[in-house]
Amino acid sequence: MPPSTARGRCYIPLSEMHGDAAARMAAQVARARRMLDSGRPLVAALRRQCGARLACEIGLAIAGGLRILDMIEAQKFDTTRRPKLGWRDWAALLSRVLPRVLAGSLFGLRARRADTAAASASPISTNAHRSGERP
Repeated sequence: MPPSTARGRCYIPLSEMHGDAAARMAAQVARARRMLDSGRPLVAALRRQCGARLACEIGLAIAGGLRILDMIEAQKFDTTRRPKLGWRDWAALLSRVLPRVLAGSLFGLRARRADTAAASASPISTNAHRSGERP
């Protein structure tokens, strides 16, 4: 019996407490995977608005959660043994997430610079500036 069950805790919605335990856990893993996948666009938005550090932290949280789900699936949804990330897992996560976040940050910076340069070279904004009118 998992320690949380022995303490009277249940982390599965009561509406899903019927049927086979492995099937129930498989449904919970699928739900968690969908939720983590839905957070991926957040990483790109954070990268653009807040910088690479926060985007990297959230990206690692998502990637770590997905790795834990892979481990739960590999042990056939037996959660009596708690899956833990080891140093090899962390190294793999960093090597996967960090380059994407940093490359995205650089590309985002280049795109913003290009947009700014294009806007300042626009004939409409140049003519409006010369005549003293607001664009």
